[in-house]
Amino acid sequence: NLNDCFESYQKWLIDEDFYDDMDLACAAWKRLEAGHNIFEFDEIYLDEAQDLTDLEFRILLMLLKTERRKYAILAGDPLQTINPTGFDWPRIKDMMYNTLGSLTENNVTIDDPMTLTRNYRTPIEMVHMGNILLDKRAYYMREKIPQQSSSKTTEKPTVIEIGSDKKDEIEAIARLLQQPSDKKFIITYTVD
Repeated sequence: NLNDCFESYQKWLIDEDFYDDMDLACAAWKRLEAGHNIFEFDEIYLDEAQDLTDLEFRILLMLLKTERRKYAILAGDPLQTINPTGFDWPRIKDMMYNTLGSLTENNVTIDDPMTLTRNYRTPIEMVHMGNILLDKRAYYMREKIPQQSSSKTTEKPTVIEIGSDKKDEIEAIARLLQQPSDKKFIITYTVD
């Protein structure tokens, strides 16, 4: 069944003249390996690094000047990964170590990530609510998640606590929606 699904997908890509992300990444890598690197960069800063594949990381490094490859700066949030198996920092660190080792001649050291815990965009009330949810996630996932802080407050500070009672949760959401129009957030489906 899996093979049929794959063949059907490949046929659809060909019929529609589409490429998926990995096709594009493979094509880019082959061009770089063949020496078609038109321009080398001094710096590359990458956000959302939690979704990086090994091939994409290799492409980014090949776009850097050789002497600058071990200075790439990556940022990401392991709680926002689209990888259904979850973000695993040790796996990413190993991938970076192996990839850097194969693309550079110098000894490679990769520092542990710097954890950022101060939020400069979100009001303290929302950060507080997020910390409650992160605490619950940390408990069930057996993770250590640092508490976040905020440097921003709303005009009229409120504290929203979500308890086990559904009525409390509904009232907390209602209070959020009654904030001034520029302070609202979007309620989405559970899967989102």
